[in-house]
Amino acid sequence: GKLPFDQKHIFGMHQRDNDHIFSPIPLEAYSKIENDDTMFLMLGGSIKYEKQAFDLGIKNALFCPSTSDVDAIHKFLNTLTVYAHGRSDGEQCSSAIIEALSHSLPVITHTAPSMGQAEQVGLAGACVETVEQYAAMMKMMMEDQEKYDEFSKEAKRRYDEYYSMNAIIDKYAKLFVWLFDPYGQFLLQNPNLYKSMIAPSQWVKDLYVNKFGMDESKVVVWPVGIELK
Repeated sequence: GKLPFDQKHIFGMHQRDNDHIFSPIPLEAYSKIENDDTMFLMLGGSIKYEKQAFDLGIKNALFCPSTSDVDAIHKFLNTLTVYAHGRSDGEQCSSAIIEALSHSLPVITHTAPSMGQAEQVGLAGACVETVEQYAAMMKMMMEDQEKYDEFSKEAKRRYDEYYSMNAIIDKYAKLFVWLFDPYGQFLLQNPNLYKSMIAPSQWVKDLYVNKFGMDESKVVVWPVGIELK
């Protein structure tokens, strides 16, 4: 299901309530393209977003309290037409972006000190540098249906290929297979030849260290996606 709004173009995102990750870019960009047929929805997030919307004179914006209810989050995402992401310090591997991709939502985001969001979005949207570029992408999503559809299809493709349950199972399988081939054995015996080894979870890191004798300082946890209902 969806939330009952009449507007055709609904931008938005969900985020935990934390002033330190607040980004002024999405709402400032939205204020430049707002019309009677647009809406910005925010699920959770810092109170600074609501204050910013008031200061910018934004008319069509709704701020919903944070929730852990999976059905409510899905209904929220089903309502959006574009996931308008923003975070001041950037992302490592954002579960929120993964959820947006699973709903075939094009994603607009921006540069930040950490740039994991750019890798996650890929060609399913854009990672821009300025408010003006962000607003231009919003406008393009509204006016170019063919391009919008391309972004939407790419979002679902990226989710299926990189973050779906089948993709994660395949990644885990490959993680263990390589350990037993000649190259994997060579790396295990020569830790000086690599800077770090990436594990998709703490459980895998513990296995690398305790079962295969890897140097704990060289194993880095990089979270992978989750399967959604």
